[in-house]
Amino acid sequence: MFGGLAPGGHVVSVAKQGYVSQSRQVDLAAATQGKLSIALVPVATTPPAETTPPPPPSGPAKDGTLFVRVDPYASIFVDDQLKAENRVSANIALKPGRYTIRAVHPQFEPQVWTDVVVESNRTTTLTWNFETSDAGSVRVVLVGGWAAVSVDGVDTGKTAPCLIENLPIGRHTIELKRNGFLVDGSPRTVEVKPGTTVEAVFQLKKKP
Repeated sequence: MFGGLAPGGHVVSVAKQGYVSQSRQVDLAAATQGKLSIALVPVATTPPAETTPPPPPSGPAKDGTLFVRVDPYASIFVDDQLKAENRVSANIALKPGRYTIRAVHPQFEPQVWTDVVVESNRTTTLTWNFETSDAGSVRVVLVGGWAAVSVDGVDTGKTAPCLIENLPIGRHTIELKRNGFLVDGSPRTVEVKPGTTVEAVFQLKKKP
């Protein structure tokens, strides 16, 4: 309550921290008492603006493509999963990563590629010709135990039974040895053909 105000117009202002300041015009007549009501309104608050926008969500990496060309034809396996059957060529969509690829023909030894890298939005190409491959394999079968294997007089570091891969096409001499034993059928000459596996069977016998 304010007293001693002269008649006439007056401006009344109200201020409080956290509220919107208010002002009102009042007119006072002589020898009268005036009444004024003012409702304070809280100041509206707004959240602080972000200084940096959040990063956009990262989506999955796009697939890459594996292109395989084989002659005369083959079924294509990716990590032992069949992806194309009896095809000359195949385009296979794969997630980026490393894979083992196998081309299988019913008349030839399978061709295997390991650690094949497939990249996003790129094409990885593999080719193989079963008929013109310049190498073959020999599967050494030994009945009755094990023995050291040499090819053309050179120790392979392997013991039979085993598979000797990537031998040049042509004739090769397979010899098996083990102290205290005789190997029936050793040495033996085999014919290695392109992209194929020839089998050589031996019999291990203890010396009398």
